[in-house]
Amino acid sequence: MKEYIEIGVAPIYESCAQVGKDPVERMLAECRVYARQLKRQFPAGIFRVKRFDHDFGVYYEVVAEFSPEDREAMMAAFAAEENPPLYWDRHAKLELIEELSRLGLEVKG
Repeated sequence: MKEYIEIGVAPIYESCAQVGKDPVERMLAECRVYARQLKRQFPAGIFRVKRFDHDFGVYYEVVAEFSPEDREAMMAAFAAEENPPLYWDRHAKLELIEELSRLGLEVKG
């Protein structure tokens, strides 16, 4: 059985889309880029974007998925939870600019 740990929507010190304020497309783009950055930092991890319901609407977050039998994926999930990135890495910054531009959304910061 698959389990997951919620990791977040963006690196700790980066601004991110706000539920009910920003377009869902922005939130999804940020989460997709964040999942790929986490995969670069924690290669054994399985990171995906998961939908959650909220009083102000739907929101998305990156989760680290694992099964207890897959020790490497489980250890990567806990490592990502304990030591998430503080900032977008260079590759993620470029990916985020590209994704937001493709969607016609303003690049912040």
